Formats: sequence, C-alpha cells, structure tokens
Amino acid sequence: MKKNNLWMLAAILLCGLATVFISCSKDDDDSGKKEGDTPTPTTTKVADRVEVKYYVSVADDMLSLFDIDINYEGPGYGKQTKKMEKTSWIIGDNLDNLSGKNAFFSLAVTVTPKAGVTIDPNKEYLLGMGSELAYLIQTDKKETLVSYGTRPTVVVNKQPGSQLTEENLKKMAKLYTNAGAATTLDVYKDYYLEDGVKYYYDKDRQITD
Repeated sequence: MKKNNLWMLAAILLCGLATVFISCSKDDDDSGKKEGDTPTPTTTKVADRVEVKYYVSVADDMLSLFDIDINYEGPGYGKQTKKMEKTSWIIGDNLDNLSGKNAFFSLAVTVTPKAGVTIDPNKEYLLGMGSELAYLIQTDKKETLVSYGTRPTVVVNKQPGSQLTEENLKKMAKLYTNAGAATTLDVYKDYYLEDGVKYYYDKDRQITD
C-alpha cells in the first residue's frame, strides 16, 4: 500500500512539473508581444513611364505686340525653340520603360516687344498669357502615381493703346517672361524633381535633402 502511495505521489509530482514547464514555455512565447506590434507590409511604388503635355496660351492681341518664343526639352525632342504663331500651342512628349535612367522635361517662355509695331491709341488691347508643363507618371501596369496640371486659363487684361508706350511694353514683356518662367520635371524610378524639389511616390510629403 505504501509502495502504491509512493508511485501515486511520484505521478502527481511529474504531472505538476509538466504543467509548470508548459505554462512557462507559453509565457516565454508571449513575452514582449503586444496587440498591433505585427509590422504592416509596405509596397514601394516605382515609376516606369512619363507622359507630358506642354501648354502655352495667350490673349488675342499678344501676338501683334510681342514675339513669343517657347523653349522646351524632352526625351522625344531634345532642346527646341518654337516661335508662337497662334493663340494656343500644345505638344506632347513621353518616355516608356525608364529602365534605371531618368526622364527630363522643361518649359520656358520668352517674351519680347515686336520691333516697329504701330499702336492704335484708340484701341483697347487684350493681353495675357498662361503656360503649363502638365505631367502623368505611372507604373509599368499604368497605375497612376502622380497627375498634375492641365491647359492653363488665360487671365485677360484690357490695356488702352494710349498706355502702351515702348517703355511699358518692355516692362510687360519682362513680366510675361517671368510668368512663363522655366518649369522643370526630372523623373526617376523612385522619386521625381519638380523645379528642383524632391518628392517620393509612396509618401505624401515633400523631401528636403
């Protein structure tokens, strides 16, 4: 009877030890873990193609008073200069499959007074200009990463001919040139530069290196 009691005591002790070991093991596995600690997988978005539209629009009387030169650059054109002959000008450019290289685009408008123009002092001239380098950046599956810009709206100013002196025309030409100042877009796989400012595709923030 005593022998049986010893066996029973030993069995109870073994079961107790097993329970302790299992409990400790479980506590060790759960230590340091908190709800919400599981990292959320992130996907880095990569650009593969770029599509650009160059827009320049002017009011009706701009072409009779000023020479307007459009200076633009892109993978499909290289550096080009186009003299504006109509009140609206648009051209497109694009690059598919960046393949580790970058795509650079730029647009600048230069305005100078025409020589020998006769100004009618009794006429009211319609003046104004707008320019835009609009762009679309996509992945290789044509998922849009960035979309910016559209055809510009021209704010028309009415100027009496009596105020359009040679000096005033020069000042206006300078202002219009600055209004159409150089806009640049430099596109890489992981980020892009707009007028020298760096942005990433998968972060809604501006990078200042």
